Amino acid sequence: TGLLFELAPKLGAMVVFLEHRYYGTSLPFGQSSYHLQNLYLLTIEQALGDMALFISSKGSVFGCTGTYTACPVVLFGGSYGGMLSAWFQVKYPHLAAGAIAASAPVDIYPKEGKSS
Repeated sequence: TGLLFELAPKLGAMVVFLEHRYYGTSLPFGQSSYHLQNLYLLTIEQALGDMALFISSKGSVFGCTGTYTACPVVLFGGSYGGMLSAWFQVKYPHLAAGAIAASAPVDIYPKEGKSS
């Protein structure tokens, strides 16, 4: 994350970290979130959807108006975060200008029958 904070001021960029569902305070069912019957929202597809919703709403959150080029988004991530960044570019290429995926084993895609 050091590189992000070095590059952001030089590029006039803002660094935003999204909290993944079921981590930190993002518990969809409160203290019952970790009960087996409530884990169905803990999927890669849901995480990507959450990212897409946030990025689609960035105009109202950050005051960016106009096309997506008025406030472009570049995703960064390492390991699991890198995998999410890469998969996001595949699923939602119209929402982000690019992605950097470091140490991300992205050859394993959800629901495509590939295994490690």
